[in-house]
Amino acid sequence: MHHETPIQAARFRVLLLVDDESSRRVAAAVLPEAGCQVVQATTPAEAILLATEAVPDVALVHVAMGAGAGLALVHHLRALRPDLVVHALARPDELQLAAQALSLGSAGLLLLPLAGDELLSAVADLRARSVERELRRSLQLAAEQVRSATEWAQQAFAAVGAGSRGRAAEQLADLWRRMGAERALVFLPAGAGLRQLTLGASLGEGAQPPTYCEELQALRFAEQHGLLVDRLAPDRAAAGFVLAGAWRDAPPPPWVRELVAQQGGAALSILEEREQQRGALKDATSSAYTFAYFVDVAGREIDRARRHGRRFALATLELQVRDGEPEPLVSQAIESVLATVRDTDVLARVDRGEFFLLMPETDGIGAQRCRRRVLHGLAEALSAASVEIVMGVATYPHDGTDLSHLLRVASHRADDSRHSVARRPEFWHGDLPALAAALSGAAPLGDSAEDLACVQPFALPLGRLGEHVVLAAELALRGGPIRMTVTDGQVARLGHLVRTSLGSERAGAQIVAVEPPGDGSAEELVAVTLVGQCATYVLLGSVRGGNFEGVHSADALLADRVIGRLAELPAREVV
Repeated sequence: MHHETPIQAARFRVLLLVDDESSRRVAAAVLPEAGCQVVQATTPAEAILLATEAVPDVALVHVAMGAGAGLALVHHLRALRPDLVVHALARPDELQLAAQALSLGSAGLLLLPLAGDELLSAVADLRARSVERELRRSLQLAAEQVRSATEWAQQAFAAVGAGSRGRAAEQLADLWRRMGAERALVFLPAGAGLRQLTLGASLGEGAQPPTYCEELQALRFAEQHGLLVDRLAPDRAAAGFVLAGAWRDAPPPPWVRELVAQQGGAALSILEEREQQRGALKDATSSAYTFAYFVDVAGREIDRARRHGRRFALATLELQVRDGEPEPLVSQAIESVLATVRDTDVLARVDRGEFFLLMPETDGIGAQRCRRRVLHGLAEALSAASVEIVMGVATYPHDGTDLSHLLRVASHRADDSRHSVARRPEFWHGDLPALAAALSGAAPLGDSAEDLACVQPFALPLGRLGEHVVLAAELALRGGPIRMTVTDGQVARLGHLVRTSLGSERAGAQIVAVEPPGDGSAEELVAVTLVGQCATYVLLGSVRGGNFEGVHSADALLADRVIGRLAELPAREVV
């Protein structure tokens, strides 16, 4: 079996500049048979262009061409391409120019007209030197890669000194950034023996990755966004994944990334064992619990709820500090949340400003009430700070029956609340009539008319207003108990109407009626808030001349705003 030698297998391209026609024919006939590609130039200017575009390995230049331009070209090509080997071509009466070409950097001399044997011998020698040069360059590159891989592997294992898996994940993400990735995500196992992953660190711009997910979801996210996946795998089970992309140059070879990932995985495994030995329940820098403890408690709560038909709620809370030092503000926020929730609730720190809250024995109404209290407490505690706060809740079993799905639902609701109209400064202050006037004058508000949280205009005759409110209550009751707050005025007596119409379902509905503000004029304010197990609903407007005109929405923050205003009015529970 024939095997190509490294010299035979090497790519070799010859740039030829000569005005001797017979030499051109010889080169065109002989060199291709020797495995060389011939690129012929007719002028020195064309030779310069081809030296850049065709990237030849050797140039054969007739030094007498163009009234000395060929001689100058020897020096110019060497300056343009330092790795290019230039051979001078000259007739016997041009040997003086050939000598000058050698002093300008020519590697050798061939006499014209070219003979086939001489040309093949010269090219073979040049080709051997080219292969040697390429081999030396590849060895230098390999040595550089080994050196870099060794340094990066040492830095990856040095993450064992981070103190916690969360900080180690941040160090690993930064290491992948120094390896050339503009985007780096580190996913860690949620807990010992668990297949679910949690986002330990995220660097760079791009689509929001899942905070808590199955392994398949993380790999699918990497595929969708063009990220390379490196498994943080020591000798035993996988310790997590690094997803990296947007490389500044070519990414390091797979064997380099694998070596670094193995060392990073070993560091994470040691940290995990240390955390288990310490029985790490609390976050090292705050009073919140660790995410691993949260997952363990949530798993037990799901099992108990499934076996005994109980309910519980989960919430995601995210703080984004725009100004000031993040850590003191986050610590202040943690203390505010802990002072607001019950002793039986479990607050866990997931990331620098992200938290999960487990609320045992809590249904959808209780979860929304807790969300309002937490947001109100945070608004007061962080009133002087430039902090964005988003919070979303989900309940078992209405929003899901496994931890991953429940957290996704809560996270999506938190993200939706970023665009709530209730965040606009014009809706922060003023009483209920002022809020109703502002909303009516600005509707529709929201990203799109299809968005449930979008504030939409709403109008119908007074006779059908009660029917609409009753229907909303009946639909919400299908998911479980509800709490409604309605205005009960002289014109629109919604409290007794809703209670009477619900009939046998009244045990699941708590109806609170308030007296609408006003002076008894022809225009009467109407407000309805409904909090169910899965959603909220708010209707706000006024009745004039037998017709209702206003707005309605499923925006939870707007419902909070209206509930707060209604709480300032005289109220009574409708029995």
